[in-house]
Amino acid sequence: MAFCRLPWQGLMITSMGDFRVCALTNSREMNQGMSLDENGKRMNVLTHSFNDGVNGKWHRAVRLHDTATNGEWHELCSCCRDREIATGGAVKHIAASRRQSMERRNPSLLPVNPETFPTVDMDENGYVNWQPTSLDIRFGNLCNMKCIQCGPNYSNQWYDDWYHHYGDSSKWAFGRKTGPIEKTLIKNEHGKVINPNENRWWESDIWWDKFEKLIPSLEHIYLTGGEPMIVPAHDKMLDMLIASGRSKEIYLDYDTNLSVLNDKIARRWDNFKHVEIAGSIDAIQDKYEFIRSGGSWDTFANNVKRVQEYELNGVVKLYRLTSCVQNSTLYTSMETEKWVNDQGIPFQARFVDSPLMHSIMCLPLSAKEELLEYYSQYNTITSNLIIGWINVHLDAKYENPMEIIKYINLMDFLDTSRNTNWRKTIPGTWNLINKHCKI
Repeated sequence: MAFCRLPWQGLMITSMGDFRVCALTNSREMNQGMSLDENGKRMNVLTHSFNDGVNGKWHRAVRLHDTATNGEWHELCSCCRDREIATGGAVKHIAASRRQSMERRNPSLLPVNPETFPTVDMDENGYVNWQPTSLDIRFGNLCNMKCIQCGPNYSNQWYDDWYHHYGDSSKWAFGRKTGPIEKTLIKNEHGKVINPNENRWWESDIWWDKFEKLIPSLEHIYLTGGEPMIVPAHDKMLDMLIASGRSKEIYLDYDTNLSVLNDKIARRWDNFKHVEIAGSIDAIQDKYEFIRSGGSWDTFANNVKRVQEYELNGVVKLYRLTSCVQNSTLYTSMETEKWVNDQGIPFQARFVDSPLMHSIMCLPLSAKEELLEYYSQYNTITSNLIIGWINVHLDAKYENPMEIIKYINLMDFLDTSRNTNWRKTIPGTWNLINKHCKI
């Protein structure tokens, strides 16, 4: 059974304030799982209630599918499905799926759980009457890095490169195919590239009033960005939760680049039930600074030790360090896994499936076969996971030479923009593409 709590009681708030089922629902045919009303209008935190959000089109579709099939996979959830195939479905695997991690946290049996969902009080159209118990929040796209695989949706540091690579008419709007594409980068009167339609929803009293009323229902909050540790709204949220008297009942869950650690935030964490931290690494040393542009390897390594000191309070846990498996990290994963394990920390590999240009699923079969041979030299959790994932995506339907060309063009542009040399810094990737792809 593939029952997941998120379509039943979870709600993601994107950097634009739009509601969505989950951060991993990347099906373009299904609007990346964005919450849509019956008229196809996007639901946003400033215009819709939280209950509206969990009753959006795709939340309801997955719930109805669950009850009709006794929890079989919905196509919207292919990311977790493929991960569980690659891990053999092991719940305790460090690379367990998002669905499985929600069950591991298992904040409560209410309002629904794997045993009760078939008989839950839901109408024939999939509507439910409760509030979400789990929030996934991104307070905008404020960040201090511009990682290779990222873009302006998740980092404002990407604005210049995006504008100059794709042109002044380029538009970007994650999951917004159902309406006008509002994200166009322009140069202002001072020559700075900006997003003129930025929606700073987290500064609105509408949001904070709604959030305060939701606190009695909350049990779990996942925070990422941007970089959550540098956003003032994050601090305000923690203070509100502490003042409510319910913080000891709430589980905080972070994805952070670990570039900025704040002792004031750490002291706030003492007031919560549990604080789980995942730090993004992708590679080590010079490759880290290349892929995670704007980051300092020495700062990252020092902050890993600092978080381990925070663990002494019994609340904070550096649960894992994570790396995106993508074209730029094809030959960095093994040394990254070793460094992380040497620090006594679990290492988790995550697979990039969007944007497609960064996904290894787009590589031709011959390249994937060479990668399988390479990773078969090792016998680690990560190498076996990557082998399993590649095997799931060997079919020719995944190959996409145009996306590989897009990747090469982007990397060449970033070399000129960032004064880097990707062919020399990650030669394994270039050699593999040059050997197997018609470019």
